[in-house]
Amino acid sequence: IPNKRQTNMKKIKINKKSWSWIWKIAGTVIIIVIISCNLTILSVDQPLSAPGGSVVPITLHCTITSNNPQTSALVVGILVPKIWNAAANTTVTFTSDQTTGPQPMTVIPPNTPDPFGNGLSWQEDMMATLGHANNLIPEYEWVAFQSNTSYDYPITTTETVTVNIQLKVSPNNVLFNMVYVIAESTDGFHSTNYAP
Repeated sequence: IPNKRQTNMKKIKINKKSWSWIWKIAGTVIIIVIISCNLTILSVDQPLSAPGGSVVPITLHCTITSNNPQTSALVVGILVPKIWNAAANTTVTFTSDQTTGPQPMTVIPPNTPDPFGNGLSWQEDMMATLGHANNLIPEYEWVAFQSNTSYDYPITTTETVTVNIQLKVSPNNVLFNMVYVIAESTDGFHSTNYAP
């Protein structure tokens, strides 16, 4: 069974007069086929508007199905404008069928290589593999987070995962496509049997 990592893209526009964020769903969905796990973002919840400088709550509703038993950490990536300084201004937690209460996630250091990523860091590999979601402004970046604990994923078991993101936005005027991606630490976005 082919495996998918799905990203949901949202377009963000700030109203200059009221400094209110307007979130619109864009029509593009990026899908990556990989080997060991089928990770899918089913839907994204986020507010229609938020004042500039506020903390925006975002929820990703996901599933994970393993085609081979493995022990891996959960990885979440977010494409954001650099001016938001999301690595320092974002809190990410998740709950799943095998956890009790919200579990913390930590920013992956920029020099951490992605497995099978030909030496690229997680952030570099996300940009090389997923791109910039048709954003026209050049000042954007991928920020990657990883669960602090690894979890066992038995074969053919489908697990429900809910990722909660608290993202502080800047007051700057910007029109931007937001993208989210989930992955796992064993294969990253590739494997020895996958050619991007």
